[in-house]
Amino acid sequence: MGVCGSVLLMGVLLCGLFQMPANAQTLLNESGKKWKINLGTSFAYDDNVVNTPNLATARPAGLPTDSGDTSFSLNVQSSLKHSFSNKFFVRASYDIDMTVYSDLNQYDLTTQIFGMSPTYKITPTMQLMMDYNFIYNIVNGANFSGINYIGPSFNHMHPKFGLSRLYYTFKTTHNWQNKLRHNQHHTVGAAHFFFFSNYTRRIGIDYQYSTENTQGSAFDRDNHRVKIKGATPLLWGWQGEIDIAYTFRNYDTRLANLTALRDDTLQRYQFGVSRVLIEQWSYLKNLTLTLKYRRLENDSNLLPRDFASNRGDISLLARF
Repeated sequence: MGVCGSVLLMGVLLCGLFQMPANAQTLLNESGKKWKINLGTSFAYDDNVVNTPNLATARPAGLPTDSGDTSFSLNVQSSLKHSFSNKFFVRASYDIDMTVYSDLNQYDLTTQIFGMSPTYKITPTMQLMMDYNFIYNIVNGANFSGINYIGPSFNHMHPKFGLSRLYYTFKTTHNWQNKLRHNQHHTVGAAHFFFFSNYTRRIGIDYQYSTENTQGSAFDRDNHRVKIKGATPLLWGWQGEIDIAYTFRNYDTRLANLTALRDDTLQRYQFGVSRVLIEQWSYLKNLTLTLKYRRLENDSNLLPRDFASNRGDISLLARF
């Protein structure tokens, strides 16, 4: 692909949060566009929407007896890019995601994300980025939380050895339903992706360490997370993806019913396949069908937080 193609691919990956599209070359050709709009819709079933504990006697009061439900979601992602020079540009974005449940309507969720991302190219293969996002969550029609997120990162795309990323993020959360969950969150991390077969296959690992300090000290914790992600073409135009993450959460305080500090291990296993149904039709680019399965397991010595869930999604995404 060469250095030029590698640089464009780096931009595609970073802007897409490392989500390789089924047809990467199409997005490379569109990387100079000033605006982008994605429209998505999905149908899902989750057998444990509210993370009900595995042990029935440990279920907190107020949780539904049957926490399995289907949901329907609509998502709009938009962005506008302005280049001030051949080395510096700024991308502004606005996303909105609305999820409605069939029975558990008290958990209906609307999330809006307002973003700004200045990027400076040190060299054709090295970039400095600064991401800022404000995330506004509404649950069942009521204000739930507001999150301010800012994070610088250093990114280097080597034509032979792949994409390396070093990053730091600072996040503040205002929880309007429970002030004890107000928190400040610091994260440092490093990621690297290897590419094969002319960039059509990838495998990567991402490690991060974070600390959370809450207004209610019972939720203060340190986190270590290891994530492995990969993608490869399959048969008949399908693209396969895998996303596995382990998060080790060490809480700083001892809860009343524990003789030791709370200790959680959250495991996430996610597998998906996608296929481009329509590559181009007028302004439409890459109408993509995705099938996805996700399993969560949280092993905790606090029984009300010891849970497992399974979720299946079918979704359509249209790019413009």
